[in-house]
Amino acid sequence: MAPRKTAKPEPEAAAEAVERTYIERMSSVLTTTPIRTREDQAVKDEFRRALADRDEAVADFVAARVAEGHTLDDINELFALQSQIVPVVERGEKKTRLKWGYMIVERAE
Repeated sequence: MAPRKTAKPEPEAAAEAVERTYIERMSSVLTTTPIRTREDQAVKDEFRRALADRDEAVADFVAARVAEGHTLDDINELFALQSQIVPVVERGEKKTRLKWGYMIVERAE
């Protein structure tokens, strides 16, 4: 029996291996102690980016509702921020990403 030829995937076509972990204690990411590794710094940067994105979306949403004539008390009563309970950190060979989905929802009465 002849040996099988195996095709080697092209470097750009090969899927990046991703290690997935979870941030169970958000305070551990936002600590003021010095970061010791590049990986820890990448997670902290991604977490800050996710918070900034979320903050920007909420600020835009609130501004739009205030422009419609709602008060902040009305907005707090009518809407809520719904989020994944635990952020997910995906560490690839090239980049660390944080996935932490959210959406602004109308509260059920």
